[in-house]
Order: sequence, then C-alpha cells, then structure tokens
Amino acid sequence: MVDCQIGLRVGGTWRYTSRGADGQELSWHGTYQEIEPLHRIVTTEIFELMPDAECLTSTTYEESDGVTTLTTLVTHQSKQNRDGHIQSGMEAGMQETHNRLDDLLASSDFQQQAHDQQQSRRYTLARARQGVPRIPPRSSASRRRRILARIDTSID
Repeated sequence: MVDCQIGLRVGGTWRYTSRGADGQELSWHGTYQEIEPLHRIVTTEIFELMPDAECLTSTTYEESDGVTTLTTLVTHQSKQNRDGHIQSGMEAGMQETHNRLDDLLASSDFQQQAHDQQQSRRYTLARARQGVPRIPPRSSASRRRRILARIDTSID
C-alpha cells in the first residue's frame, strides 16, 4: 500500500493505491454509504482502471469464541462486470491480503503495541479523573483473533 486516504463517515470518501512487485500501481476509491461500528461497512467501490464498473461492497465482522469472521459481499451492476471482477484474480489477491492481516494481528509485537496503546489511553483518562497509576502491560500471550474471509459476488 503506497497511499491510503480514509474519511470514515457516511458520505466520506476513501482511496487506496497499491504497488505490485513489478512496480505497477493500482488504485480504488469510493464513498461510505453505511457504517455500523464494529459490525458493518458499506461502500461504493471503483477500480480506477475500470471506472464504469462501480460496485457496492458490504463488509461485515462477526465475532464468535475469539474468532472474527470477515465477510465481503460485492454487488455488481451487471453480469459482465461481475464476471470480469471474478476473472481478474481478485479473490486470490483478497485472500492473500486477509492472510497477511491475520499474520499481523497474531504477531506478539502487534498485540503488545495495541495493548500498550489501550493501557496508555486508560491511564491518561484515569489520571485525568483520579490520579490512578498505570496498569502494567500484560503478557503478549493474549487471545488470538483470526480473520476468515468469505467472498460472495452477486448482481444487483
């Protein structure tokens, strides 16, 4: 990822640019349509090399027994756009990206950093309210959250 712009609010816009090993840059952009914190995000999505093939992407996050399942539903405007999207190899690319995210989230460095940031926020808030000392960081052997991806494609 070489560029990432996020205006995370309904009506806000986003844009991502990635660069492949061959140096080719690919960009996508869209507008946030719905946001349900911790559960669901719906956006329009436009692959900039195919600007007439806009689709609607709904991403949901469901947690059960410490496992978070991420489901992406892409709704296309035509069968031709859907078939082109599938034939582009996007499913394998998305799965690779989700696998890399899973590895990052499982790493002890990431878990410790996230925990330390959470403790720092708690400490700052507690100190401002009561002067309570900071809770020492816990062991990095915390519960792993795993992302599983299922990708559905449909036509509106």
